[in-house]
Amino acid sequence: LQLDPYGITLMERICREISRPLPFQKENTLCYLTELIIHLLRQLRQAPPLHPPQPAYLRRHHSELVRRALAIINHHYAEPLSLQKTSRAAGISESYLFKLLKKETGSSFIRILHEQRIEAAKHLLQDSALSLADIAGKVGYSSSSFFFKVFKRVAGMTPAAYARGLGDPTRLG
Repeated sequence: LQLDPYGITLMERICREISRPLPFQKENTLCYLTELIIHLLRQLRQAPPLHPPQPAYLRRHHSELVRRALAIINHHYAEPLSLQKTSRAAGISESYLFKLLKKETGSSFIRILHEQRIEAAKHLLQDSALSLADIAGKVGYSSSSFFFKVFKRVAGMTPAAYARGLGDPTRLG
């Protein structure tokens, strides 16, 4: 987390309060500190998860090369990521990585990337009040309409329906 201007202002107020002995100094400092903690917790709650829950294909046993590629996807899903970038980072050729992923996971690179991003989006939909456009950006999609389309294809429902039902289709309605 990075401190935003409001967080910096709260830190400055805390420093000012503890640097001069005045009546109610402890109470004022405690209030500012509480407000800062609440502010930081809200920021943390809206941040994309560093490691969202892993899809099922990540929980199986794979070769070292595939595990390395899956770890790269898991850690960098919110960034512009391609098969080429991932294969370079994993130290293998694009075509070999493509074949290995398909063979060992049954999915293509792009499918794995979309599933990882949608898992992170589900987490954000459950735990924050961010807009769909903000969530799309935080998980790596520059277009919210494309995010909507991919979410519906991967999750089987729209992001709004998922948020309403918390992912349980029986709770929709």
